Amino acid sequence: MKRILLSLVVLGFLGSAAFWLGHGAAQLESAGQPTQAAQPAAAEPSPQRVATESSTALAAVAPEQNARIEQRERAAAEILSLLSCDETDSCPQDNSDPRAGFFLQGEMLIAQLRDFDREFAGTAGFDAQLAELIAELLAHKNGHVQAEAVDFMAQQEPNRRSAQALISALVDTADGKLFAKALPELARYPSLETEVRDLYEYTLRSGSLSASRALAQNLGPYLNQGNIGFYSALAQQLPGQAAKTRYLKATLEAYERRE
Repeated sequence: MKRILLSLVVLGFLGSAAFWLGHGAAQLESAGQPTQAAQPAAAEPSPQRVATESSTALAAVAPEQNARIEQRERAAAEILSLLSCDETDSCPQDNSDPRAGFFLQGEMLIAQLRDFDREFAGTAGFDAQLAELIAELLAHKNGHVQAEAVDFMAQQEPNRRSAQALISALVDTADGKLFAKALPELARYPSLETEVRDLYEYTLRSGSLSASRALAQNLGPYLNQGNIGFYSALAQQLPGQAAKTRYLKATLEAYERRE
């Protein structure tokens, strides 16, 4: 019996020793591993910070844009000044011919407008100053200046004042080339359909030979089911042997064949 009790005591002592030895080894292994600090999550920029940075960027760009707009306004004012040079007795002079000064002014206006277009295209949207510039150029009696104005107008946003100035210029023109150039531009103004149709009727009935022929020959792309009846009836009312009548009827027949 004593031997049994002695054996139990020995076994208990050995089990305790094994437990404590294993626990100590685990502690030593854990102490040997380096401890990594937790990394903080990256914070998203606040809406206030984003707004501040955007405002700063815009503030840096705005002065440059404003400077370009001011430059454009000065350049437009110079063209307008040349257009009204007769009011200040400052028109360019050329004594070689009574009308030489008129043509010299036209050449200068065309050169300045082309420079203006190259320099400031896309600087800013259409505004009252550009509308005034186009209207004054279209009112000039030099057909080359008017044609240049139509080209310039075609690159701008549609503007009712510009379109009405173009209609007024075409009422008075005898220039067939100018009339043909203006047709695509007037097509950008469906809200002025009545005014445009009145212009075309007047030109075909009473316009110059060159303008009426140019209109009759180039009207085709602008015919549609809404106006074909009007122009067909008009063609029957024009002088039968007139060139403009023949051209208009040919244009109407070509439209009917396409349809």
